[in-house]
Amino acid sequence: MIQRIQTVYLFLSIICLAVVTSGVTILNFQSEKGSMILSSFGLEEFDSTFKSIKLISYPYFISTLMLTLLCLLTILSYKNLKNQLKLIRIILMIYIFLIIGLLFFAFLANFSLKESGTFPKLGLGFYLFMAGFPMIFLANLGIKKDKNLLDSLNRLR
Repeated sequence: MIQRIQTVYLFLSIICLAVVTSGVTILNFQSEKGSMILSSFGLEEFDSTFKSIKLISYPYFISTLMLTLLCLLTILSYKNLKNQLKLIRIILMIYIFLIIGLLFFAFLANFSLKESGTFPKLGLGFYLFMAGFPMIFLANLGIKKDKNLLDSLNRLR
């Protein structure tokens, strides 16, 4: 199980997603009046003394936790490559939708807050979330390679 390269890729993506799920800053919007921080728990607004004003909840925590658990389930189903391939495709689709949603939110927030003097900054969580996607993609390629190898061996028997 551990000796397969896709397992290493999935472990790396689990680490990236677990750090994002822990509440690391994804986007940070700074202004003179205060700041807004988007983490996996939601969008939290702070005043100039860094005192929390309000928290608007978004489903990023549930979705990143779900992706982490699906990656773990994919690792644990190493004996059934067909099931593992289905799971990795589901993970890829969910990941693509989350990346599109996150980029749309960042673009929309940048567009609407630019007039008020708020400047957006990308946080560590954004980079870690984006770094997990190539790992999932490479794990998908490794699973396909293993499946093709086993299919060719079954033809030889």
